[in-house]
Amino acid sequence: MIIRGFFTWWLIIFSFVSWANSLDQEISRYITRGSVLVANDEKTIYSFQKGSSEQVPASILKIATSLAALHFLGPDYHFKTEFYLRSDGDVLVRGYGDPFLVSEQWIEIVTQLQNTPEFPQIIRNILLDASSFSPDIHIDGVEQSLNPYDAKNGALVTNFNTINVIKRNDGSVISAEKQTPLTPLARKLAAPMPYGSDRINISPTPEHILPYLGELFKAFLEQANYRVTGIIREDRVKPEDRLILTFYNPNPLTQTLKGMLHYSNNFTANQLMLTVGMRQKGEPATLEKGMSALNTYFHDYLSAQNPQFVEASGISRKNLVDPRWMITVLKAFRPHMTLLSLKKGIYLKTGTLKGVYSLAGYLPFQKDYIYFVIILNQSQNNRNQILDLLIRNFSENRTFQ
Repeated sequence: MIIRGFFTWWLIIFSFVSWANSLDQEISRYITRGSVLVANDEKTIYSFQKGSSEQVPASILKIATSLAALHFLGPDYHFKTEFYLRSDGDVLVRGYGDPFLVSEQWIEIVTQLQNTPEFPQIIRNILLDASSFSPDIHIDGVEQSLNPYDAKNGALVTNFNTINVIKRNDGSVISAEKQTPLTPLARKLAAPMPYGSDRINISPTPEHILPYLGELFKAFLEQANYRVTGIIREDRVKPEDRLILTFYNPNPLTQTLKGMLHYSNNFTANQLMLTVGMRQKGEPATLEKGMSALNTYFHDYLSAQNPQFVEASGISRKNLVDPRWMITVLKAFRPHMTLLSLKKGIYLKTGTLKGVYSLAGYLPFQKDYIYFVIILNQSQNNRNQILDLLIRNFSENRTFQ
């Protein structure tokens, strides 16, 4: 009996080693520099690595950022924007980093102001207070991108710092979005454009960001038959200014995270990081405060050994992560995994930079899930082929429980 039991265990071990070696051979064809890690709640069940264990993760980092935001802000957190009235008829807007302060929200804001009895029909100046965020926030990697999801971070940003226009053959310019009025600045910036449709990104010209937001607010007010007689300029809320409306974005944090994760919005990820830092350490929001708050969470709740992160979206190549730490993140994120994209029955997040291709998520396995991380820091994007191998192998093998 003892010999038979020993032989049975030896056969199991031999089978497992043979299976792992076979999978190694298949996966090694697709990796010149990178890692693959699969685990259940108790242990690592498969690991493959070529090169350093610390690798650039790209956007799978957003899963960790989401965890920290849920911890510090709570799933029902709503971004806010405040509106003040001065005795001289000025209206002042104070922002707190709402990443989705888009045209549709401005329509709702004006509707709520219409229902505020003290809001005047004739407005003198529109004043903008963006002081809750430092003006000196620089996210590594963003400056090289003109994508709307890489907009410059700030307290008051509308429509992701983009203006969507159409220039007709006769030289006239119209808005390419029926919900967004064409403003004077939009018309001016579109003038040198070629004919056709285009999306103008104003993030590279920060001096346009607040004026455009102010013009858009003014246009929506005028559509509602309000009159603005003065100018648009920056200012700060004073103690004597009267708060007349606090507008809360209708999307709770969970919905914000779902959009951020599905569309891999770098701007939103870093707005969340900056907001967390501001909530924990006070105004103004800075990159240092935000990353300090996230690292505190990572240290206290995920691992004693912090990864090296310089921002929260994954756009920077200075971010480095060990795949084992990402498994810890996935385990903690398990209650929220439905916020991720669902592809072929797999909840997952992709990450992509030039020469960086990653995947992280949850493989269905025996009526449950196991965790997987694929990080490739190489020129070939073979992550889907590797995922297919994992799906095939971890649905066929049953020796990991």
